[in-house]
Formats: sequence, C-alpha cells, structure tokens
Amino acid sequence: MKELSPFKRPYFPAPASYDAFIFRMKEFAKGKNLIWQIPLSADGLPVDGHDWDLRVLVKSHARYASHLNGFAINPEVRADALASGFPVASVPHGAVLNEQTQDFIKAIAVFRSIKGIQPVRTASLVRVLRNFFSYTVKAPWDLCTADFEYFSKVRQRDVHACDQLVAIARIMSAHMLSVHCPLRPRIKTSLSKLILQSLEQRSHKEKLPSEPALLELTRICFRENPLGHIDLIRFSVTRMLILTGLRLNEVIYLPANCLHWVEYMDVVTGQRADSVGGIGRRLEIRYFAEKHVDGAADVLAEAIQHVPQEFEDLVDKTVREALKATHTLRKALRQQIKDQSLCEKSDCRIFLTSAGRRLDVSELLFLVVYNSQSSGDGVDRQDLPIRLLAGNTFCNGIQRFGKRSASLFAKYGSCDEAKLMSVKPHSLRHLKNTEMFRLGLSDTVISKHFNRRSIAQSHVYDHRSLAQRLDGVSLPAAALKAIPEGSSGELVAKMLVSGFGGQSHTSLTFKKICAEHGDEAGFDYLAAKADGMHVTPYGICLSNFASNPCDRHLKCFDRCKNFAASGLPAHKHELGRLRSRYIKIVAIASSKHINTIGRSNQIAHAQNLIEGIDSALLASSGEEAFPLGIDHSVGTETLL
Repeated sequence: MKELSPFKRPYFPAPASYDAFIFRMKEFAKGKNLIWQIPLSADGLPVDGHDWDLRVLVKSHARYASHLNGFAINPEVRADALASGFPVASVPHGAVLNEQTQDFIKAIAVFRSIKGIQPVRTASLVRVLRNFFSYTVKAPWDLCTADFEYFSKVRQRDVHACDQLVAIARIMSAHMLSVHCPLRPRIKTSLSKLILQSLEQRSHKEKLPSEPALLELTRICFRENPLGHIDLIRFSVTRMLILTGLRLNEVIYLPANCLHWVEYMDVVTGQRADSVGGIGRRLEIRYFAEKHVDGAADVLAEAIQHVPQEFEDLVDKTVREALKATHTLRKALRQQIKDQSLCEKSDCRIFLTSAGRRLDVSELLFLVVYNSQSSGDGVDRQDLPIRLLAGNTFCNGIQRFGKRSASLFAKYGSCDEAKLMSVKPHSLRHLKNTEMFRLGLSDTVISKHFNRRSIAQSHVYDHRSLAQRLDGVSLPAAALKAIPEGSSGELVAKMLVSGFGGQSHTSLTFKKICAEHGDEAGFDYLAAKADGMHVTPYGICLSNFASNPCDRHLKCFDRCKNFAASGLPAHKHELGRLRSRYIKIVAIASSKHINTIGRSNQIAHAQNLIEGIDSALLASSGEEAFPLGIDHSVGTETLL
C-alpha cells in the first residue's frame, strides 16, 4: 500500500475503535473524579484549580504533582514546520489545539496511567503530543506513518521526542486508533542511536553526565563560595550526590543526624583496631531509601550506606557545614511545629519511619527559607516560611531550563561555554555505579552498597564501554609474545580468555589449536585472525570480515556460531524490536488463506528467527547463544 503524504488531508470519519477508546478513557477518568472538559484560558492554559493532577490516576505517592499543563499550540514548532516547507494550510492556526485533539491527548494520558506509567513520564509524553499537533491540522484518527516521520525531521534536535513518537504510534496501532493502521514510523530512537559501533563507545552514555559539565559542576560546588543560603544548600546536596550516588530525594531527605562513626576494637589488646594494623573506624550514612516495599508516601524506609574511606572527610565536612548553616532554621521550625499558628507557610509534615519512629521536617538536614536567598544562619524571626529544599528547586540549580537559566552553571560558570552546561541529578548515580564496575568491584558489593534487592538492577546502571569491561582481564605470557599490546588481537584474546567469545568459530578454532599445538600457536592464530573483530547491533561478532565477508550479515540471531551476547541493554532493545516485527509477520501470514503460495514457508522462517532471538535474549554476557550453530561467515564450508 502506497504511504500517504502528511500534506494531503482527505476526510476520514473516526473509526469505531477510536470512539470506543476515547469513551473508555473518559469513563476511567470519571471514576477518578476528574472533570474531562478542562476550562482553558484564551492562550490554552488551564484555569487555576482545574488542571489534572496525574498522580490521581495512578495513586502516586510523589510529593510534587505532574499536570497536563493545558493545550496551547507551540509557536516554535509551527514556525519550524513552515520553515521546512510545510504548506500554510497544513499547520494549525490560533493559540489552542482543537477539542478532538485535546480529547486524544487526555485519552493517551489516561491510558498510560492505567498501565502504571509514572506521572512525570506521562506529562513528558503529553508535551511531545502538544508539539506534534502544533505542526499538523490532521485529526488524530487520520494520522499516517509519514506524519510521525516528517515531525521527527522537523524536530531533529528534540532527541527525547523520537522515543515518545514511537511509543505513541505503537499505542495507536495496538488499539486501531487511526484509519491508516498499522503505523510504523522509521524513526531512529535515542536507543538506536546509541548502539555500540566501537569499543570505546559507552552503553547508554546519555544517562551519564558529560565530562566537561561534570568537571565544572565539581569545581563549582567544591571551590566556589556560595552567594546566599539556598546556593550553599545546593552546593551541599550536589556534593552528596557526587560522593554517595544516592537518589536526589534520598539526599534531600537526609536526617540531620545522618552520619554515624562505627569504631572497631582489637579483642586481644583492647585498643582501637587501627593501632594494631587494622581499620579503626568507618563512616556510615543513615538515609531513607526510595523504591523499598516498606516505604510509602508517609513512611520513610530506613537504610544505611557505608562511605568509602577516601570520601569520609569530604562527606563529614559537607554535613557539618549544612548543619551549621541550618541550625537556626531548625530551631525556629521546631518552635513553629509546637505552635501551629506559626506554621501556615512552613513545612510541618510528620513522617513515620519503617522502624516505627515519628519524625518531623525539623529533624531533616537541608532546610531553606522558602522563596528567599537570605542567609539561614542568624535568623531569629519565628514566622519565616521554613521548608525542606524542594527537588525542583535543586534541579533548577544544576539543570538548564530555557534560555534564562538560573542554574549554578549560569551563576558560577568559569566561561561563557560553562554557563550553558547542564547535569541531570540522577546521572550522578549512574556515574558512581559505572565507576565502581570500572574499578573492578563485584556486582554483589555494588548492589549491597546501593541497597538493591537484586544484582540485575546494578547492571542496568553499568555504562562501561567494551574496552573498559575488558581492561581488567590479564593475558598469559604466551599471548604477550605473539600479540602486540593495544592491538585488536589483544582485545579479542581477552574476550576469549574471559569467556566473551562463547562458542564462535574463532573461539573453537583457537581452543583446538591450543590443545593440539600449544598456547603460543593459538595466540599466533589470533594475531593473524582477530583484526576483524567488531560489535554488531545485537552483540559481539568474532568473525574476521576482512577475509571472510559474512553472507548473513546482521543476522547474528539466526543461530550463528560467531555470536557472543554482550548483555548490554541497547543490544537487547534491538533484539526485542526485531522479535516484535517477526511476530507481526507470523500474524499477517497466518491470516492468509491456507493455500496461499509460500504461506507455510514464511511462517516457518519467521518462527525460526523468533526462536533464535529468544536464545540471544536469554544469553548473558559472554555466554554462547548458539553453541551448535552455523558459522555464517564461511557459508556451508568449514575451516576446521
């Protein structure tokens, strides 16, 4: 079927499946006591008090609300569309999206909430939808694949929108929300763009802070003198994020008495252990962990993190400085909590900890005077609005939002380029996790350090490049004679020695030569053979493409012996995407008449590839997915 152009707008009435979807979402919202018709101002913003709080849809315990934020047309997107050659008649006019588009956006927001998507992520998708319908006047049920692809070209700089567009197209196809379903936009998502193409490229590097921004942020919060109390608290929170790797709210909710020194005594001499060559004491941080089953909106889950010895002095100094800066505020807040008449604007919440203790905000560390840059120290007024530092207030301090940024970079940056930098707070957690892996700590120790329930969670935060993963592997003396240091042969040898090579052709040949002729002969073979090793979108390939071009290129999952699983999320994502495609192929072929020519062969071929993809997905790092597979790099021949 010829794909429709986004500029041609034949009228199609809404299909019954679309109307049924909108009706179901309206009924669900009604059951949550949300008013479907949101009153809007002339510029498309919700009238005060009438916007949806998305937390209601998912019973979220998030402290801060996420909203739909109205249905205003984005003039920047409209201008981009016109600048790209779009006809004037194909882009919307006025300031507000039409009612049918508003209904569609609200329905998608409700659907994602039913699926358990967190409010903040749903709010992000709603923003993309507002931008999307700021470039086209088409009705939602009239959208075709080309509409999504053209929008991705118009808004190429908005990488995040690419992932969201694919998600929207999938929802529409799954529920037949367009007369042109299935919608299959060929958009490179941020994950696809991050497929490893070299040994030095990191997995999901967008989840790590950029090196220049990290260095500048570290310089600012450790060397600059803060201008005002709120900046001092932001500096302290930033230091703790870098040093501990805790989540943002876990740092913000640190209790004032969060530090605890544990001393060790020698049972023989009765003296401290460091006097006889041991470790005399260590520092631990008491904090309230998120994402624990014993925690909730008003219940704080108590946890402990041990501070590495090289960070003890920095952590201790940071906490002491924050305690000194908030001492007077803490004293005033205690008085306000006792006298409720003074507590109207202050943060007087009471929490229950998982250990059964009651705790109020005055017992937490990072207190600020609300909406004030004045110093917290020396304050003696009892009616000041004292609150815990808000997460969005902190994020405004290290992230850049819009042209008029009030971030620490803009205020303390060392140059014009530095003033435009930005760092996501959670990226610092990813950074510490990755660095712990890079330094050779076991995944068990890392999981224990971050109070995780499973080792698998730690590997999600591992963004080392393949070269970094192999950096800690040592080769035997026989290898060093044949393979030059730093060569691709050395990397392949490390992969085989560490088990990354699986049962590939290269691996089996290497093992056979070693067994029959000795290790030196085996490494001589690798020195000549391994110059073609590379990374594919699905894992590691040990075939030498320089001498043996693969006749099944990028069909690693078709039971190829040269395939070694990497365990990287980007590779698993690509395999999962392919699996979905072949499942659809089976469904389409199965729907044809049983006597259709080629029907059975098409189904059998697709099912065979699905089984291969499943084996590749189940294989862990370095594990052979197809030990008895075929060496596709040499066709039907064998080199053994």
